[in-house]
Amino acid sequence: MRWEWMFSPYAHHFRRSNQHRNVYLLGVERYQTENWLVGVGVFSNSFGQPSAYAYGGYQWSDLFGQPRLYLKLTAGVMYGYVGEHKDKVPFNHNGWSPLVVPAIGYRLNSRHSLQVSALGTAGLLFSYHFRP
Repeated sequence: MRWEWMFSPYAHHFRRSNQHRNVYLLGVERYQTENWLVGVGVFSNSFGQPSAYAYGGYQWSDLFGQPRLYLKLTAGVMYGYVGEHKDKVPFNHNGWSPLVVPAIGYRLNSRHSLQVSALGTAGLLFSYHFRP
């Protein structure tokens, strides 16, 4: 079992809006096996609202025969996007919505990696990951 911490200072929106705010994320993942994981992230969403994502997932390592390249898929529940922004994510019910996030990452060494996560049709999240 191992832990991995993550930090994201930036999300790129495909369609920029004057309402959009910087997205910041802090999270932690616990790898149950070499590939299965559970995690939680807290973040400010695209409209500056406090939000969270709890999930489970799987990571495929050695992508395309490259030992440092990996693909990750997570699925879980997100809370956020309330009030006037409730329709910005699909299947939102009182701020709760299901979420699936595919990501691709590159391991710089055994402790540090960089990852890009796809946020549906909204944008990309860039993050740094650290294994203590």
